[in-house]
Amino acid sequence: MGAGASQTFVEAADDKGLEMPDAPEHLQALASRLSKAHGVAEAIICQGLVALEPCVQRRLNRRITKPLDLACLRAFKAEMEGQDVAPDVQTALDPLPAGIRDKVVALLDSLHLCGGYLPRIGLGSGGLYKNFDEGARPHEHAYDQGCRMWDCSDPCPSMPPFSALYDRARMAEQMTNKDLSDFVLICHPDPWSMGVEPGNVRRSLEKQQELLAPMAREGEPLVDVYAPFGASRLDGWSPDENVPFDEVWREIEELHREGKVRALGVCNMSAPQLKRLLEFCEIRPAVYETESHIMHQRQDLVDLCRREKIAMLAHTPLGQGTVLDNAGLAHDTLSPAQVALRQNLDRGVSVLPGAEKLSEIDEDQATPLGPPVARIPPPAAFVALSVAAVNSKFKAMVAPTADLVRRDDGHWYVLSAADDKGCVRKEVIAQNSATIEQIRPIIAALPRKETAAARRRVICEELAKLGDDRKLGSMKVVPATVFAAQGEIPRRSCKDEGPTPQLDASDLPEGARLIFFSQRWLTLNHPDDDKGTKRAAIVAAAEAYAKQAGVELEQVYIWFDLACIEQDDLAELVRGVNSLGLYITACDAFVSIDHPEYWSRAWCLMEQEFARCAGVPRFVISSNGALAPTDHEVSDPRDGNLTVENDRGAIDVLCLVAHDLRSRLYLSGISQWSTEAQLAEAIGNKVFQGAEEGVRSNIIKT
Repeated sequence: MGAGASQTFVEAADDKGLEMPDAPEHLQALASRLSKAHGVAEAIICQGLVALEPCVQRRLNRRITKPLDLACLRAFKAEMEGQDVAPDVQTALDPLPAGIRDKVVALLDSLHLCGGYLPRIGLGSGGLYKNFDEGARPHEHAYDQGCRMWDCSDPCPSMPPFSALYDRARMAEQMTNKDLSDFVLICHPDPWSMGVEPGNVRRSLEKQQELLAPMAREGEPLVDVYAPFGASRLDGWSPDENVPFDEVWREIEELHREGKVRALGVCNMSAPQLKRLLEFCEIRPAVYETESHIMHQRQDLVDLCRREKIAMLAHTPLGQGTVLDNAGLAHDTLSPAQVALRQNLDRGVSVLPGAEKLSEIDEDQATPLGPPVARIPPPAAFVALSVAAVNSKFKAMVAPTADLVRRDDGHWYVLSAADDKGCVRKEVIAQNSATIEQIRPIIAALPRKETAAARRRVICEELAKLGDDRKLGSMKVVPATVFAAQGEIPRRSCKDEGPTPQLDASDLPEGARLIFFSQRWLTLNHPDDDKGTKRAAIVAAAEAYAKQAGVELEQVYIWFDLACIEQDDLAELVRGVNSLGLYITACDAFVSIDHPEYWSRAWCLMEQEFARCAGVPRFVISSNGALAPTDHEVSDPRDGNLTVENDRGAIDVLCLVAHDLRSRLYLSGISQWSTEAQLAEAIGNKVFQGAEEGVRSNIIKT
């Protein structure tokens, strides 16, 4: 069967000769699909379905039409009576001949693996239409390529920008006349309203049903999997730890009992949270959805889902495209994206990759099965790009140690992992809002996944457009040959007379390479010592970089704070500091100069964070003059040491800007929206709309 198959069966020669039982058409159709997917004789599966349909009807008051319907045989805890197999299911299977019964049981025991309850490869829909023209039909295109699964969050009236990430009208219209008998639609109740008032989950589903009505089929639930977005209702950008999750789950269970949804699921929960849910629920989830890719492998949850026979679904399986440069994805016949998807598929995990082009949909859907690909070792620390990357409170809510706790009132509430970052202070935002307002459109104008030269051109053009009220400074650089000819590090000053070594970055010739130097000043008033140690290191690094890059030293230019930021005009100096993140983004290389305190200093870490977020290749120049690439993990700049403690507020703001920059350049969908919205909210622009005071929130809290 190959990679991703829910079970490998050995079909006996005489199995092929078995006669099909006298079964209803819908069971024969399902048996045919399951036979093709799992290699079990169609007649065997059909006999099993005929035996099991009364058990499903007893629970769901509905016939079996999709594999997910069979999940109910394990979902209702009361029906299980503490057994591995529900008594009525065992009674239904007992009359089957032993050889047939064993294969039916083996199939049932493997449907939680990809290709069973869930198709192997779906299409992530959050923010999908942002990448396509108005007339494009990506969902229909995906369907025509064999895609039979996608997700769609319910509408979120209090968060219109998030709600707009899913173009429900276009999605539904493209599926109006399609055969959806083997299709899986995954939806999520509005995370900002769930639990605020009784019935909010039901109202959320009803709004979704109205908008997706063209996809409804008579006698069938529209929504196949209904999965809360997390273990907590969201209050702005933070989990609301005072809304009991068990009450939210009870509402969802009731919708399942009424046949409004085919099966239940959960999303973005930790292993401890999932274990708690399995303790107190009456109906178990059939599906668990989480971010999972080579940098965030979630093996603990893969193992837990296998033990509990819960289907696992990976959203963001390509890390929003950021993992595709990993050398471990090289393969003779598969593309990097296909190898990355196989990292999940080979573990039995279904995937929901997004796409920016129709060709990417084709590539993902064409991922072949076969012998398992080489496993890529997990990183020392997980790299989460979706929910956990929104802010530290989100990360704490879904961290591996996050849990659910039962309080004195008997209800279960989210218990986030420790989070000591806090929120950006109001007075800090007030001081920096005008600067952020000027930076945001420049970030929005940057080309995605482009060269440093292309980014540099846009940054210089946008900086030049700013008027007299500008908060950002134009970028000055020094040719490496000129820098090397100086007896000491040049100092930029408005008091200089005559020619100066600086030139504007907009005037760099084609083929120029620009290096940003990050360093710890050696004294309070000057970055270098009396021996010129730092100047020598800069010159050595420029020469080494030119050699490694295969260019002449004349093509290399240097950005160094003392040499390139105005030192004697305070207003211009502040503009230069405000622009640091843009300057780094405009560079071809980022070189840190080795110093014992470098990796503990907040400003140094902030510069490293901008380089990481902008995807600028990072190097370190050692005390002996050796230049080497570095992937040194960047600690949170907010945890770094500062000479002037009042600077910490500025570091808070710059972290928001850096994350918005990364989302714009490399991420997509929900990540772009969340970072943009956080910056907008931070400077007082309204993001939440139409919600009562108890629902509406702002991230800026004193």
